[in-house]
Amino acid sequence: MLIEIWERLRGCDKWTQTEATIKSSELDEAEVGSFRYNRFSHSEKVDEWQSTSVLAWTDASGKSHTAEYAVSEDSPLFQLCDGQTVPIRYNPANPEQFYLRGVLASKSRTWFMRVIFFLANLFIRS
Repeated sequence: MLIEIWERLRGCDKWTQTEATIKSSELDEAEVGSFRYNRFSHSEKVDEWQSTSVLAWTDASGKSHTAEYAVSEDSPLFQLCDGQTVPIRYNPANPEQFYLRGVLASKSRTWFMRVIFFLANLFIRS
């Protein structure tokens, strides 16, 4: 529900919908944060897998566009493979600008986790 409100506020709900094809996908390990667990400076890194994909689509005038996005391992977009398609919306006034719903959710979760680890480290240090 919140995501639909955000889409309306940004205007993405009025953008042109089309199918984009995954051209390549690569897995990397990304550090979300580190967590200090005692007073002797021992810390534990918290990593998660991240998928970076390149997608391609054609706008209404027939021009091809490509873009890249990255999502964490909890996203349904994480394991998309070359050749698979995904629905996107692109800005008709600027077809290079696209919106893919799962990317926003993944970025929000990663940001939230980093804030949690930062706050946990502050409390443990005191």
